[in-house]
Formats: sequence, C-alpha cells, structure tokens
Amino acid sequence: MNESNTSTLESTPQSAPARVPAVLFGLTILLSAFLLFQVQPLIAKLILPWFGGSAAVWTSCMLFFQLALLGGYAWAHWLSEQPTKRQIILHVGLLLISLAVLPILPAARWKPGPGDDPLLGILGLLAATVGLPYFLLSATSPLLQSWYARTSGGAMPYRFFALSNAGSMAGLLTYPVFVEPNLTNRHQAWMWSGGFIAFLICFLVVAFRSRNASDPVPAASGVADQSAAPTWPDKLLWIGLAACASALLLAVTNHLTQNVAAIPFLWVLPLSLYLLSFILCFDSDRWYKRWLFTRLAAVELLALAYTMSDSGNFNNLKIAVAIFCGALFVLFMVCHGELARRRPPSRYLTSFYLMVSVGGAVGGLLVGFVFPYILPALIDLPIVLCLTAFLFVWILWRSYSVQAGDSLKDENFLNEKYDRPAVTIQLTAASAFVAYRLASAKFFGGTPFLTAAFDAPVMGTFAGVFVEYILWRSRGETEEDDEKRDRLVVLTLSASLLGFVLWRLAMAAYYGAPQLLQGPWDEKALIALAGSLTAYLLWRSRDTLNNNMIVCSLAVALAFGMTGYMAHDVWTYVGGARVMMRNFYGALVVYDHEAENDMGPWRELRHGTIEHGEQFLWPQNLRHATTYYAEKSGLGLALRSLRVEGDLNVGAIGLGAGTTAVYARPGDHYYFYDINPNVPIIANTQFSFLLHCYGKHEIIMGDARLSLENELKQGINRRFDLLAVDAFSGDAIPVHLLTREAYRIYWQHLLPNGVLAVHVSNRYLSLAPGVALAAAEAGKQVMEINYDGDDDKEETASEWVLVTSRKDFFERDEIKAFATKIVPIAGLREWTDDYSNLYKILR
Repeated sequence: MNESNTSTLESTPQSAPARVPAVLFGLTILLSAFLLFQVQPLIAKLILPWFGGSAAVWTSCMLFFQLALLGGYAWAHWLSEQPTKRQIILHVGLLLISLAVLPILPAARWKPGPGDDPLLGILGLLAATVGLPYFLLSATSPLLQSWYARTSGGAMPYRFFALSNAGSMAGLLTYPVFVEPNLTNRHQAWMWSGGFIAFLICFLVVAFRSRNASDPVPAASGVADQSAAPTWPDKLLWIGLAACASALLLAVTNHLTQNVAAIPFLWVLPLSLYLLSFILCFDSDRWYKRWLFTRLAAVELLALAYTMSDSGNFNNLKIAVAIFCGALFVLFMVCHGELARRRPPSRYLTSFYLMVSVGGAVGGLLVGFVFPYILPALIDLPIVLCLTAFLFVWILWRSYSVQAGDSLKDENFLNEKYDRPAVTIQLTAASAFVAYRLASAKFFGGTPFLTAAFDAPVMGTFAGVFVEYILWRSRGETEEDDEKRDRLVVLTLSASLLGFVLWRLAMAAYYGAPQLLQGPWDEKALIALAGSLTAYLLWRSRDTLNNNMIVCSLAVALAFGMTGYMAHDVWTYVGGARVMMRNFYGALVVYDHEAENDMGPWRELRHGTIEHGEQFLWPQNLRHATTYYAEKSGLGLALRSLRVEGDLNVGAIGLGAGTTAVYARPGDHYYFYDINPNVPIIANTQFSFLLHCYGKHEIIMGDARLSLENELKQGINRRFDLLAVDAFSGDAIPVHLLTREAYRIYWQHLLPNGVLAVHVSNRYLSLAPGVALAAAEAGKQVMEINYDGDDDKEETASEWVLVTSRKDFFERDEIKAFATKIVPIAGLREWTDDYSNLYKILR
C-alpha cells in the first residue's frame, strides 16, 4: 500500500470546523496512554500475593489487558462511523459512569479459595476493578486520532500513535523506578485514580472543542477517493504481525518470570521494548531499515534458539536478560516496522488499529490461554520462535517474489500451475517425516529425532531438493534448445545421484558393505554429484537469478534448520519424560535415570529448568534424603538437631516430591502447604516419600501465606517446632512470602523457641541478607548453612538460612560446624507488602 495515497481526504465537511490545537489532542492521548500502561504493573502487583506469586499472574493480566484493548479499539472503530456529537455523548457518558469504580483497589472477596480456577479469578477481578476505565482509556488514541483527522482537513494522525506509545512507555518505566519504591500500594491506586480524573477533564475539553467536526461520509457518497481499501490479505497480515509480536512478548516474559522472578521489572522491560519499537516505527520510516533488521532478526532467532537450549543455559542474570531483550527488540522492530510500512490512509485508521488489536489478542490468547491448557510442558517460546521465523520468511517471499519475477522477465515465476503443488508436496513431505520420527521415538521406542544415522541426511535431502527447485525455476524464460539441454543435464545428474544412493543401500543390505555415509567415498561422491547439479543451475541462472531469491532461499533454510534444532532440544527435554503435567502454576516433568553408581537408578521432578525433588528407586535407598534436603543441608541439620527433644510439629511451605517427609518419625506431624494441585498428584503417584512417611502428614492446598493467615483467623495455631519456607518455582521467587507481614505470620505459628528455615538457593539473587533483616527486626538470631552437595548421592548444593530465638541453637556441635554469618548488603531495606527491591540483591 503506497503512502503517497494517504494524504487523500476521505470526508467532506458539512461546514468548516474550528481547528482544534494539536497540543490538546497530544496531551490527552499522552495522559491516557500513561495511565493505560501504568495500571498494568500496579494492579498486577496488588493481586500477585493472592495467587501465590506465580509468574502466570502477569501473563493472565496481559491477556486481560489485550482483550480489553481489543474491545476499546472495536468501540472506537464503531464510534468513528457515528455522527461526531453522538460519539461524544456515548463516550463521555461511559467515562462518567466509570468514576464509580474508583479507586482501583481490588475487593477482598476476589481472593481465591482452594480449588478455584486462578485464570478465571484474575480475569473476573480485573474486569470488576479496572475493566471499564481500561476499556475507555484504550479507545482514546484511535478515537481522538480520527477526530483530529476530521478537524484538521484530513491531516495524517499516525504520529499520535507514536506519541501514545511514548506515553505508554513512560507509564511503564516510571512505575518500577519512581512509583513502586516510594509509594504504598494504596497510595499508588489513589494517585492513579486522580490521574484518571485529570484525563477525564482533558478529554471533556477536547470533546467540546471537536463537537463541530465533520461527520464521516460513506464511501458510496460520491466523494473522490483515490486510496485503495485494504484487502483481507492485508488485514490478515496486520493481524499476523501483531499476533507474532504479542506472542513473543508474552512467551519471553513468561520464560524470564518463570525462571527468575515474578517482579514488575521483568514485566516492564520486555513490554517497554515492545512499545519502543512501536514508537520508532510509527514516528518515521527512517528508523526501520528492512535490509538491516531482517538480517539481524535471522541472527537473533538463531541466538535465541541456542540460548534456549541446554548448551546455552546462562547462569548470569544480566547476560541472559541482555540476550533475550536484545533479540526481542530486533524481532519487535521487524514486526512493527512491517506493520508501519503497510499502514493505510487515515480513512481506514480505526480499522487498522482494530486489526492490530485483534492480532495482539490472538497472541495473548495463544500464550496465556491455549498453550497452558493444551501443551503438557513449557515449550511455548520454542513454538513461538519457529512460527516467527516462518512468518518472516513469508513476508520476505511475498515482498521479493514480484521483484524477482520482474528481474527474470518471467511473469509466471513460481506462479505456474505446478509450482504450488510442487512446493506444497516438498514441505508436506518434510513435515510428515519429522512427525513420523517424533511419533516413532515417543510411542514405538525409536531413537530420538536427529540422533538416528539417517535423520540428518534425509532432512538435508529435503532442503537440497527445495533449493534445487528454486534454482531451476529461477532460470527465467529459456529457448527450446536450452530447455532440452537443461533437462538432460539435470535428469542425468539427478539419476546419477539417486542411482548411487540405491547402489550403496543395496551393497550394504546384501553384500556386507558399510552402511550409506559410512563408506570412505560416500560423502565425497554425494557432495560431488549434488555440487555439480547446484553449480550447473547456478551457472544457468547467472544472468537472471535475483539476489532476493537467494535471500529467501537462505531464510527458508534457516527457518527449517532452526526449527529442527529446537525440535531436537525440545524432544530431549520432553521425549524421555515419564510424566508431564501443566497448569496455571507451571509445568512439571518427571524423568527416570539409569544407575550411575551403587545408589541405583533414580527419579527426578523438574519445574521448568529447576529440579524439585529426586528419589532413588532401589528399596534400600528409597528414604535417602536427596537434593536440597540432604542430611547435611540446613534443613536436614535443623531437623536432626530438634528431633532429639521429642515429637515434632513441622510445617513445610512447598511440597515438591515430598522429600522432607523422610525426617518424620512416629509421633511427628508434618504439614505441607502447596498451591499447585498437580504437585500432590505427582508426589503421591510418582514418588514414595509420603507413602513411607513414618509420622502423620497432611497436605493443605492453597497459597501458603493465605492458608496460614486464615488458620490464625479461625483460631488455629500450628505451634511449629520448625517451619520450612521452600515454595520457590525455579529461580523465580514469590516475594510475598519474604515480606515483613509474611514473617509476622510465621512467628505467630512458630513456638517461641521454634526454628524458621528459609531455602535461599538461587542462581541470580542473594536472598539471605533479606532474611537476616527480618530476623533482626524480630529480635532473633540468624545463620546461614551452605552445603556443597554430593553428586554421587544426588545431594544438591544448597543454601539455607535458619532463624530462631534459642540462644544455644547455633552453639550445638552439629550446627556450629556449618553455620556462617550472613554478610549484609549496604542500603538494603526490609521488604514489605508495599515495598520490595530485587535490584539490590542481584548476584
């Protein structure tokens, strides 16, 4: 779609409207966008403790916001077709009604109970708390842009879209830097509500000044309009590009928050890059250079594929975040840059925004709703990356094929009746082979995909045939004699290649010769024949082959290569799994491992990339305490020291595989708190720690903090001798379990001389100093117990912090030998429900 057409006027004013200053539109759009995106981390942080501090809370919030954005854009699109005064009356009326929900503080009745669906609960809570204000704010930018075009003689308003995204980015960035550290949650909600009232006043001024704007004129009215209406292929491409960017945003954010921490910083950073790319691409065409960003995108897709694999599992938080965010920005620039290149004239502005919001909602639904319910493991990001690669290939192909056809002087380039079937058959055959190999490995005991001797040659053959076909079709129009010669040469070389393969297979099958590709001359002969065929076709296409076709062919090869690499890595992750279960709280996978020493075979439970429990399978080793709960760990030392005093009442926040139950003796009572309903299923069916627990045990479902708090309200005090806090999913931490208010609940449930054991093992964050501050505030003693682990016994290196009021506890011989003082972090403050700062504790 040509931008030169976008200056055409699409409506004829019935009377010359008074020109409204652009600054009024700009100020109102800027303020609405600021509020629109500041409310997202604000409300998400408010409800985070109610849903277990799960990383999926943010993904669910993003899903709601994208659906609300879609509703707002649809409302603006419908309004833009109404008379201007009717638009003002309807929108202002809803804005006045929305004041009734202020301030935006969620009601306590929305706190989930055991067994409640958290996703539906979050969507309902957000709809009741911020739904109407958010819906109306999201409609502001497209609505006011359409008003501006009418009051300004059809002037192009797309820079307001860039301004809107700048306001959104300011709202996001000011939250973690200025708002969150300095204001309590209640003050944040009241301040946002005040900002919404200020926005309403600005909107009323703009609406009053725009009341005489020309009404939209139907296309059939006879008004001259040289601009072409967007076609459905155009709209589908808008949706696809927006969906791709949205899915990338959520998938990468989900990956970071699942394995680092569910905190606003890691929500805000990817979303800020998302908005920055919108700002740049819609501000001016000079920012998006297709030749640069498409090449960078190819590199970044491969970099992400490697980073996601076992080989690229970075332990340094800053490096990992930098790689993901750098790649994400480049991919966003391609998605939004291609959107900006295809933006329509202002007549179709609201339709364009509507399709973009549809794409955002599609991407959000895919990652936030569809994947968690249909995929048994957390493989969202690999799937989204592969879909992104093929979308970019399609865009390149669509853009370059016409240019290539022109340069070949062949209007039928890749448009002959046999081209589409030929390409379809090749792609279908390759996909069918991959599906067959995956199925054979999963269900029929075959070797994992890409590990069998013939996997790589077959995939290489598919790629080679595709490239040769493109080269054959890129010869352009040929004379009859040249066509005959080409067919003779290509058929001869192809027959020679096929004949050699069949001859070698027969020799290996019937005459004891080495298998294909294992003979001394196999690779040389195949490379010579295939190379000769490629060289001949390149020579025949030397005058007609367009460089764009080479780019497209390379893009196709890279897309398939990356997909194959990631499929192999994903298969390594899930192919050997004994059990896979996934829900709102994450993906759990159980593996069996062969014996590596005299301890025998063992079974492992993993959440994402982190192990959550292991058990040896030989009967004599079933009750061996493994991983972070070994006898020499901080938890093991504390329990062994306390049990000499008599029967114990023990609480454990986080069940995992149930390893802690090995310490229970007759007369002991162990209470396990867990929010994920899949965890007890796996602990009871795949592991036997609970089955062989000598004491009594009880599993209490729901968020541990809410459960402990409710027990106190009901007059139930567990009077724990020891309470273990170990509810961390991977390296992500539920911050609400480590605040001053949470510790006060723990102290109430502990005996006066009870021990609090906090598991602080983390690759990225130094959690021990924060626990020490809480202990100091309560007047208790604190020490850290570090254990280096024992790989032969599957005992993992661990860090535990023990807190108690017992003056002699850390003087006991079994504790004193391992206890170390905690080094404080300068400037670190105690966390509360209103304040937390993970920047200070980055390793």
